[in-house]
Amino acid sequence: MPPRRQPSLLLPQSPLLLVLTSMEIGSILAMRAKIPQVQEALRKQGYPVFEERKVKHTQFVVSAEHSGMSTKEETVWGFLNAAKTHEITLTENRLTFLSAAYTTFEVFLSAFEAVLETAKTHIEPSLIHRIGLRYVDLIAPTEGNPLEKYVSPSLRGPESEEIGRRSAFVSQSFIATGVGHLMIRFGESDGGFAYPPDLLPLTLKLKHEPVRATPFGLLDLDHGAVGDLAFDIHTIVQKLWDLHDALANGFKHCTTPFARDEWAQTAPTP
Repeated sequence: MPPRRQPSLLLPQSPLLLVLTSMEIGSILAMRAKIPQVQEALRKQGYPVFEERKVKHTQFVVSAEHSGMSTKEETVWGFLNAAKTHEITLTENRLTFLSAAYTTFEVFLSAFEAVLETAKTHIEPSLIHRIGLRYVDLIAPTEGNPLEKYVSPSLRGPESEEIGRRSAFVSQSFIATGVGHLMIRFGESDGGFAYPPDLLPLTLKLKHEPVRATPFGLLDLDHGAVGDLAFDIHTIVQKLWDLHDALANGFKHCTTPFARDEWAQTAPTP
């Protein structure tokens, strides 16, 4: 494993909701036939819960022949650990590993490497078209502290008392990093469901309750690299480290020293 280039940011009261890495692979039309072998291998690795579900994706399509909304349904195979804190999902052209019990990147990457070994043996992917790493943080201010004490002013956009009180806000930025493109999404609300809609259905048991009755912010950092790569585990691991470093810098840029100091405090004993 490559040496860490930045010290680990250890936050006992981390706002982290979810971490995932996802790879778009060359389509494998015979994926369904491979699922029994994959399921047996992952079951022995500690992922005994199996789910098959249909997911619909809606997008706006513009072409010379047609423009409008297009809906596509795909089959997703999910493999979860018994605690439902980790999940592997497969489609005909995507492999994703999600964790709601993240500790360090090294631990996360070690678990994913085992998944890659299983994929190499039983799925035999040829190409990776895109590889991404994504961190989602639920920022829930403690009593007496407004949300602006936790996030960079650049994320929150304009606000004016002359217009009125803002009850919700969403922003999205794209940054070229040299490794790929980093998408920074930030949303805030007075309450509601704090979970990225594109990751539904929610199958994992999260550390933080996503249904909120008080103001919150959802910080979503998604760093991806596009370009055909051979399915080589060493290359994949190196690419994920490169993606990780920019994400770590992005988190520090998007949050305030006050927030990181609060999250660094040891959680009180119940």
